[in-house]
Amino acid sequence: MLKVADHPELQAAALLFNTADGPVQQEMKVAARAELDAVWKPALAAQASTRLQNAVIVDGARSLVHEYGFTMTAANGPPLRNGLDPGTQWQGSEFGMTPKQVTVRIRGRERKQTVGRQFGPRRRKGKVAYPAARETGPRIVAAWVYGLVRGLGRRNPNLETTR
Repeated sequence: MLKVADHPELQAAALLFNTADGPVQQEMKVAARAELDAVWKPALAAQASTRLQNAVIVDGARSLVHEYGFTMTAANGPPLRNGLDPGTQWQGSEFGMTPKQVTVRIRGRERKQTVGRQFGPRRRKGKVAYPAARETGPRIVAAWVYGLVRGLGRRNPNLETTR
């Protein structure tokens, strides 16, 4: 986690946001959220390798901008057709699963069946959201600051904002 108290530039951006008037703060939030979504969603989509990961993790991704910072979320979409709720059952898609041998009785015969293959092998450091957050962390912070300044520039046409 990045602490704003450790970086004077981020403290200045937070102070700029907190001292702005209400309508200006709203413009700054909208611009910052647009910038954050433009960085976060493509980063998640680049990391996802299966349709299940796209449906569970990427489709529910969004960013929230607060008066004290921002939050990047993933796996917040509506329940899937098969009943899986991404908000509470995202762990298999993100971290994988150890396949288990289960004995299944089908029409009088017993046979071994492996369950858990749809999630892929276990990976402690994550497969989609965690690697995306590690790779794009500095870009996300820069996008937040740029979005705040760009939102301020919408109210003040004399303020020039270029990347």
